Amino acid sequence: MSVVYLDHFSLSRSPFGSAPEPALFHNASGHQQALDWIESRVAARAPVLVLTGEEGIGKTTLLRLLRERREGAWAIALVSAFRAHPGRVLVEARDLFGLSGERDGPALAADQIRRFAADRQAQGGFVLLMVDDAQALGVEGLAALQALALDSRAGGALTLLLAGRPELRGLLNAPELQQLQTAQNAHAVLPPLGSAETAAYVAHRLERAGAREPIFDPGAMQVLHYFGLGVPRLINIMARYCLMTAAAEGVTELDGPWVGAALHEASAAGVLSQLEELAAAEGLAQAAPEPATAATVSAAPPEDAPLTGGGAAVSEAKAAEPRREPPTGRPAGERAHRPVLRSDALRGATRADAVPPGAAAASVHGSVAKSRPQAPPPRRRVGLGLSAAVAILVLGTGFAWLQGRHTETPSPGQATKPAATLAAPGRTALRPPDQRPAPLPSPVAVTPEPDVAALMQRALAVEATDPAEAALAYARAALRGRARAAWYLGQMHETGSGLAPAPLMARLWYAAAADLPSAQQRLQALSAADGTTGTPRAAIPVFHARLDSGGSEMIWHQPQGATPARFRVELTGPAGEPLPAMETAVPGLIVRFPVGAWRVTAIGPDGSESEPSALARMLPADD
Repeated sequence: MSVVYLDHFSLSRSPFGSAPEPALFHNASGHQQALDWIESRVAARAPVLVLTGEEGIGKTTLLRLLRERREGAWAIALVSAFRAHPGRVLVEARDLFGLSGERDGPALAADQIRRFAADRQAQGGFVLLMVDDAQALGVEGLAALQALALDSRAGGALTLLLAGRPELRGLLNAPELQQLQTAQNAHAVLPPLGSAETAAYVAHRLERAGAREPIFDPGAMQVLHYFGLGVPRLINIMARYCLMTAAAEGVTELDGPWVGAALHEASAAGVLSQLEELAAAEGLAQAAPEPATAATVSAAPPEDAPLTGGGAAVSEAKAAEPRREPPTGRPAGERAHRPVLRSDALRGATRADAVPPGAAAASVHGSVAKSRPQAPPPRRRVGLGLSAAVAILVLGTGFAWLQGRHTETPSPGQATKPAATLAAPGRTALRPPDQRPAPLPSPVAVTPEPDVAALMQRALAVEATDPAEAALAYARAALRGRARAAWYLGQMHETGSGLAPAPLMARLWYAAAADLPSAQQRLQALSAADGTTGTPRAAIPVFHARLDSGGSEMIWHQPQGATPARFRVELTGPAGEPLPAMETAVPGLIVRFPVGAWRVTAIGPDGSESEPSALARMLPADD
């Protein structure tokens, strides 16, 4: 998914990934002060430190950076409480310190850590145990750490740093943790970025990713700050979404009105909320501890995963009420609300200071930015307001997977529905089937005609966990005229995001999105690199559906080899009667009449024909 937008903006790497990346750390004032504070308190042998901040504010990145900075000088272990059972935290910490354990158990692990810390102290060294997302341990897990941190035998040899969300402070007030609360040397809060810091943060990450010129103008930076609330994870989501959408539309300079319109639509559709959830899940997956050595270096960041909602736009009638930007300078208390991305309709109900309807999207310190967008421009008129539940119903029943699951990806833009035409005379009846076994003849119930917006939303919701299902949803959306879906399918096949790379399938779907400049570019690049000639290989049916409109839907996969110029789909009716054959340029077809059986022949540019595919039968579920 990242290939096109990285090439489009001449970037060498993804600047806005989901995983914590110390290499891209930007020393905003609040984060730098927190880092300096931790280092000074460890040097003073403080027994317990507490660092809190909202989800996505940068706590994990800060801890990993600290580990890298002090590697070799200190003995450091970083434990993710999300990945460790409360009863196993001490065992995991022992392993991360590189201590061998003949026997397991928290008590034995604690004793080993205490002796290790005492030995290091005797040599003038420092030992730091950092627990990320410490609120996930609960009172039980924190109590085990309390016994370690306050054991008199340690004598200040070990510093325990608890990092977590704001609710961690409430947990520390539990009666069982009274000693830990008393010994708490200090507490620091990571603040959100201010407006200027957000701009510097975005510019810094783009520069580290290889950007030679500014991509977001000052007005766009203000919009990113407004939508991202100064929270780095949310800013990353917004910025990456904008880069991918801009690449799809051929936009190179992102100004305030363009970014505001794009984010307004995605927010009102609920797409940004889903992206935030997926980003949080990705970040959690990256929180697993590295190999069991003290002060290990963070693993290299993963490849950018396809997390876009390129097809997620919303009609102007559904534009939402944005909320004012929260203050950039907060006292050392917690926020009243967790900064979760919601649809704009929910935003107005969440905060009492919501901006009245019609107010612009970008405000900085309460003032209206000059580039503030008033409404999405006409180029983005696609509704995507249906709930995920509807999408699940659309995809949940009434169709059959054939011969194993196949996959694809999301995309921006709209296209005309790929046309299907009658085949040449003499090709109107289904020829006798070949001897290959037919795909699984699962009964197919009648299913409602799916809504394109719901298909796109469903695909986005499952893309990270089930790319095959997401691909099917994008393919169905592409057959119904959504060029962005076809573009993303091309991306998925080209890059191998969630499936094996398939340049041929990428070309077919890029061709279906040829109205998009980015699709044209990729199509030209892939076509120039393709030297395969000859007869195409036989297609493989992968999906079909009976629709309540009376129509039928068919999708197939084209194996690598010579690229077909078109496909001929031979059909019979429910009673076995021959039907006119149809031709199409894309690997899928929707017809307005019921089909009982079908198969596909791939036709090369020179007219050569593949063997027909296996026969796929649409057995009615009630037969």
